This record gives sequence, structure tokens and C-alpha cells, in this order.
Amino acid sequence: MVLYVPAKSSFEEIPVEQMEAKPVVAGYRYWLSLCGARPYPTRSDMRPQPIRDILRHLVLIQVIDGAADFMMSIVGDEVQRAYDVPLNHRLLSDIILEAPTVFPGWMERYRRTALDGLPHGYRVTSGLDGGVTKFIQREAVVLPLGADGEVTHVVTFGKHELRPGT
Repeated sequence: MVLYVPAKSSFEEIPVEQMEAKPVVAGYRYWLSLCGARPYPTRSDMRPQPIRDILRHLVLIQVIDGAADFMMSIVGDEVQRAYDVPLNHRLLSDIILEAPTVFPGWMERYRRTALDGLPHGYRVTSGLDGGVTKFIQREAVVLPLGADGEVTHVVTFGKHELRPGT
């Protein structure tokens, strides 16, 4: 089988209501259940037990200096497996130095959620410029966590379609 891989990677924003991947939808629904009347839940509201079946698809990211940078605090196994660069417990700015064609796009998307406090959905196609990526496509939702109008963390739930042989 010949697999077509486009030359350039692409990000497509999609309404969160149109997300299709099961772990992404489940993560978004869990986040919504924690919101109540608030625009977003706090970091302490997030508990692993209710989402144990999708933890491998989660990334918990601490917002640093008003979204100047991000610390990849917890990276699920499925997410880490989709990249050839270590992610866990690292600043996104440091990861970008190792993977300059991939992660600046995620910096922009995390920053957007940290600053506007809204959920955002994305579909990503990894092209030949993907470098450290091992996936063909990814669907992800980026969700804010915090209190009193300040987003302190961003959590993502993503589903990767890995390239054959990875």
C-alpha cells in the first residue's frame, strides 16, 4: 500500500461539537461536566479516576508567565508515542528547539486557549515537513483550566492515527 503524505503539515480548526474521535469527545464531555456555571474548571477539579480510560490521550500543560511559555506537565503514552522527541516535564520552548517545524503551531494554539479561556478543536495532517511526528492525522481539543478569569493550565485530549510501522 502506498500512503500519500502531503508536503506541508496543516492545522484545521473545527468546532468542538464536530469532534469525532472517541477519546477527544469523552475528554471534552468530562471537561464540560466539571464546568458547572463557570467558564472552565480548575486544575484541582481534574481527577484521573473518571477518565482513566482516556488518560493515555491527555496532555496537561501549565501556563507559564501569562502564556509566554508552557510546561508539559503530564503527557499520556499515546501522545508521547506519536512524536520522536521527549515531551514530559519539558518547556514547550525547549521542545521547539528540537522540533522547529512541528511545535510552534501548538504554542500558538495553547496560547490562544490560555488567553481567550475557550475550548478549541483541531484536526492536524502531518506532512513531509513533520519531522518528529509519527502520525498521519490527529484530532485534538484544547481546553482551559483555571479560576477567577485566569487560565493556569491547558489540557488536551487527542487521538493520533499513527503511520504504518510505528
